[in-house]
Amino acid sequence: MRIHSLWVMAIPFLLIASFASSYIVRWASLLVAGVILLAIFIWEVPIRYRTPKRTRKEENGKTEFERIVSMIKLAEKGGVARSLVEDRIIGIYEILEDKGFDEIKKSPNRALRILRQSDNFLEGLEKALDVLEREMEEMKI
Repeated sequence: MRIHSLWVMAIPFLLIASFASSYIVRWASLLVAGVILLAIFIWEVPIRYRTPKRTRKEENGKTEFERIVSMIKLAEKGGVARSLVEDRIIGIYEILEDKGFDEIKKSPNRALRILRQSDNFLEGLEKALDVLEREMEEMKI
């Protein structure tokens, strides 16, 4: 943290205001310290602070990509992870088609039907992502 020179000037007046025996001296030093501190805030002294060690992308030491990869690995075995992967794909279509999440989920397009009907999840996911890629190329995104 950077200390501005005006803070150094205000500290003695704050000490006098705290420990002086005369009432008038206390008020006078408090007013002087107040003016100095007001000058600090008027000039908008930059306050430096430490950045957080972890950003949102690197929560628990994993990047967004690593979290998605681990979710896909879990999706091979469990239904909850499969629904999360499906929700991610629906989120992509939500942006592409300007439709609502529930609307896309109730009336799935070709990629979602392939993903839902496939016996092997990874193969179905690969085919669904290929369809998604082709549709994005057609839209020129």
